[in-house]
Amino acid sequence: AVVNGTAGDVALPEEPVSHLTTILLPDSCQTVNPEMEGTLAVECYAGTLTASDTGCREASCSFDATTLHRASASCESVPSGGSCAPSCWTGYSVVGELTCRRGQVDISSVSCEPKSCD
Repeated sequence: AVVNGTAGDVALPEEPVSHLTTILLPDSCQTVNPEMEGTLAVECYAGTLTASDTGCREASCSFDATTLHRASASCESVPSGGSCAPSCWTGYSVVGELTCRRGQVDISSVSCEPKSCD
């Protein structure tokens, strides 16, 4: 079925959608836009299906904490627009923060630097 208001293919239930009925499609926002996550609402009005992305939000980020000498899982789920300062392995200090933008992690401004011996 063709759904107005979407840029991609949206999987709809097999059965017809009745006039003035809204169906929720969990985890379908990424199908329409890979930078989004959440639930699309699709409404049938007089034979036309129209999607509403009000249940969609920018995708969050996950990050493998073991790279670049990071030891914690404190940055496993960072919302889009958010940042996180991970913990570093023993003997390293964190400098900067991870940032997330639409499902993409930017690690260019964070590092775990070896501590000096005092």
